[in-house]
Amino acid sequence: LIDNNEFVVVFFYDKDSNSSTQILLELENIDDDTDRHGIPFVRIDDDTVAKEYGILDELPILVYFENKIPSVYEGDLLKVEEVLKWIIKQKEEDTIEEVEVLICIIKLKEEDTIEEVSDEILEEMIKKYEYILVFFAPNDCP
Repeated sequence: LIDNNEFVVVFFYDKDSNSSTQILLELENIDDDTDRHGIPFVRIDDDTVAKEYGILDELPILVYFENKIPSVYEGDLLKVEEVLKWIIKQKEEDTIEEVEVLICIIKLKEEDTIEEVSDEILEEMIKKYEYILVFFAPNDCP
């Protein structure tokens, strides 16, 4: 479903968890609303899939996917009106502008070598920036 839809909301949960069950019952109240906004809402109780996305230890968790790119809801999942507002905002706004991103552009020639980034430098970058993107491009890249 994630691969076949531009927008999709996925609630990853554990059916054996009381908190997951309680949240699932609340989220059922906004399922029709997300459908009206063209956003499929699915529930997944599959540890294999949760592990695939690296969120097995985070259950229950709500993830909005836009073009397969995940965005995790970090608020109270029991406040379904807030959840619904967040979901709609994800679809309607370009939220990537809200994220501070460090972009390192390294132009490489065939004879160039890359020096190793030390653990200390990497740790400092991780502390300073929420996301780090490294882009490697050929020398003739505009």
